[in-house]
Amino acid sequence: MKSLIGLWGLIVALCCWGGCASPSSRKVSLSKIDKNRDGLITWSEYKAYFPEAGRARFIKMDRDRDERIDISEWRVGSGFAD
Repeated sequence: MKSLIGLWGLIVALCCWGGCASPSSRKVSLSKIDKNRDGLITWSEYKAYFPEAGRARFIKMDRDRDERIDISEWRVGSGFAD
């Protein structure tokens, strides 16, 4: 029983930790990630800011599939759509 409780604790901790990697939970502005200030987030910029993030999240946010996330994609993908 103890090991089952410990396992659930680990699962909850990992879920919470994993959630911290998503832009919507961090409420991060695009400008904090956009290191070269071109108004776009590349995969390398995204990965540098969210080192534990997987590429699937980036691809999901990149709606036009140009390998960059612009401000409108960022707002939609991070939950800030107007």
